[in-house]
Amino acid sequence: MKKQLMIVGIIVILLTVELSGCNENTSKLDEEKIIGTWTKRDMYNGSIRSNSYIFYINKTFKVVSSYKDEFLNVNGTWNITDNKLIMISEDKTVTADYKFSELNKNKILTLTDKSGNSVDFVKE
Repeated sequence: MKKQLMIVGIIVILLTVELSGCNENTSKLDEEKIIGTWTKRDMYNGSIRSNSYIFYINKTFKVVSSYKDEFLNVNGTWNITDNKLIMISEDKTVTADYKFSELNKNKILTLTDKSGNSVDFVKE
């Protein structure tokens, strides 16, 4: 009985170590996927509204938004922790769930805020 319990204990420890490494690998892969420019364009009150998130390899980001004659630029840092995208700018910190997918050969990044609102961005 002690021998079986020891074997089961060793298996549980090995599985725990292996699975804890998976989250780290997944985060690293997702960090590589997110690098680049992700844009959402839509019509709003008859004008094109554009929002782009540019994620750099050095873990900084830039948000560039335009609507009519208004422009917005925000800079900050980003990180992926516990399957959440965390973006920190001078004014605020945004934490969002993220998901990568493909639609019609376009790479899609879906960001979902804590209220459950989702926005899809296309990789350029």
